Amino acid sequence: MGQFSARNWTLSFEDVGFIETLPTKICVESALQLCSVRLSGRFIEDWATVDDEILTYVASQVGLAADRPQRAFSNRTARRYRLTVAGYLGLSRSRPRHRVALETWLRETVCPSGGSVSEMLESSFQWFRDRRLLPPATGSLARQVRAARHGFLNDLLAHVARQLSPGTAAALDASLEDARGKCGFQRLKNDVGAATLDNILDAAGRLSFIRGLDLPFWAIAGIDPSWIKMLVRRVEAETPFEMKRRARVKCHGLLAIYLMSRRSQLIDGLVDMLIEIIHRIGTKSRRKVIGKIAADIEKVHGKERLLVDMNRPGFPRE
Repeated sequence: MGQFSARNWTLSFEDVGFIETLPTKICVESALQLCSVRLSGRFIEDWATVDDEILTYVASQVGLAADRPQRAFSNRTARRYRLTVAGYLGLSRSRPRHRVALETWLRETVCPSGGSVSEMLESSFQWFRDRRLLPPATGSLARQVRAARHGFLNDLLAHVARQLSPGTAAALDASLEDARGKCGFQRLKNDVGAATLDNILDAAGRLSFIRGLDLPFWAIAGIDPSWIKMLVRRVEAETPFEMKRRARVKCHGLLAIYLMSRRSQLIDGLVDMLIEIIHRIGTKSRRKVIGKIAADIEKVHGKERLLVDMNRPGFPRE
């Protein structure tokens, strides 16, 4: 449960007085739950996650032995005393409208900034705490977080697809139909390859195709790069057949986002190839100059004698 901090697990005089009104057998559990909800907005569901130092410190404040609780989270007694703790803290039960508000908040505020499911789960518990609402169980809330993430991605793909012109949408469809054609889906995913003239022309042609699509880069400007990378990996792993099986809006959104990222990759690949070619030209030029100097030296008669004379003392240096 993180690094121990006495401030986070200290009971006030009022807290101790409340705990003492409860049956002794649930006092330590209730004290731990009270501190946990106040700190993170969530109840402890697995007692194995509670550090020994925290357990000892909280138990000492209520004057009881630091015996690790064993009661299951789903136990009827546990549910009853959690409601008592929630009532003491002034927490209200969450309603369907609260869950709708949470999902809207997740989609519009949390999801665009990226983050894992566990990070969004912690933010959701904080959302309940800030509104003084009794939080649901972790499993239930995790399902809602995943649903919000899924909904956010669907909204994003639909939003991108709506910005595509009819001509762009038709070009994307054609790329999937002729997947191995000059600008087909499969060819667009290929690496630029070695620094040869054919590869440069091929990469430049693919880049020109993508630039001509007039893709809506502004539509993903506020989206965390982690989402874009995830969607790009998803497209790279799919075949043309799998892409075409998707709903047309979702397919267009995915392919458009992939090609926005692919454009940068092709530009980087072309730059690398041009740098390599320039390096080769420089290397060949140096070899040619050195070869000419060596050939000129070969034409000098008596060069060995001249070299010996140059090393003698008194040989004129100017």
